[in-house]
Amino acid sequence: MKKQTVLNILKVVGGAFIYAIGISCFLNPASIAPGGASGISIILNHLFGLPIGVVSIFINIPVLYAGYKKLSSNLIIKTIFALILTSFIIDFIVTPFFPVYTGDRLLGSVFGGILLGIGLGIIFSAGYTTGGTDIVSMLLRLKYPHLRIGIAILIVDCFVLAASIIFFHDIEAGLYGVISLFFSGKLVDFMVYSGDSSRLTFIVTSKPKDVIESIIKKTGRGVTLINAEGGYTGENKKIVLCAVRHREFSSLKDAVFEADESAFFTSAVSDGIYGTGFFKKHLF
Repeated sequence: MKKQTVLNILKVVGGAFIYAIGISCFLNPASIAPGGASGISIILNHLFGLPIGVVSIFINIPVLYAGYKKLSSNLIIKTIFALILTSFIIDFIVTPFFPVYTGDRLLGSVFGGILLGIGLGIIFSAGYTTGGTDIVSMLLRLKYPHLRIGIAILIVDCFVLAASIIFFHDIEAGLYGVISLFFSGKLVDFMVYSGDSSRLTFIVTSKPKDVIESIIKKTGRGVTLINAEGGYTGENKKIVLCAVRHREFSSLKDAVFEADESAFFTSAVSDGIYGTGFFKKHLF
């Protein structure tokens, strides 16, 4: 088994534990359904005493069947693994042996949402999912690719929130569920997309060769040279385009002004840069 595969499995195990703690120790005791299959399972647990993990598996069967037609078989297999693992941890490890938080529901919703987001983010970053609205959101993103994972999940989970208000006969349950979903969605997006965030820089210079040599020497990053013309002067200029990670930005700036003190330098934060030296492809 490859080292990266083992590492990803360990990440899924860790993420599943964090996710399970958020469900069993914070949200379920407060009667807060955070959306997705786990939210439906919490509702059914309170109505009929059914185990959350087992119910999640049964709920996911039709979802996985629908996803199998649209998504890769590899992803579906990974989802089945993560789903069974997470369900087992919820029902047989966390629920029987971990203490539960029975204090303020607001704190329960906040910390439950944070733990859910961290757990899901870790699982997503390993290329796995826990099924449910994760799969539904991916199907949505096939049609609407601009949707971020956390936002797509949030849209789908609104239906579960509405159901929690009806079945719990408690409007506050839905309001606390919104808080939980907000934090979980933000944490998912942060953990999945923060690694993609980089800086895209544009350097207008009259000494392109010196600037390029300095950048390559100090940062090791490649550059692209673009022909340009000054809008006011009409002079021919060169624009050096370079993408770097945040931690490399200071070195890039020093490299530019060391080579050309009169260079015009601008940069913008990019949500994702893909290719050699960066990400090969998106997570999903």
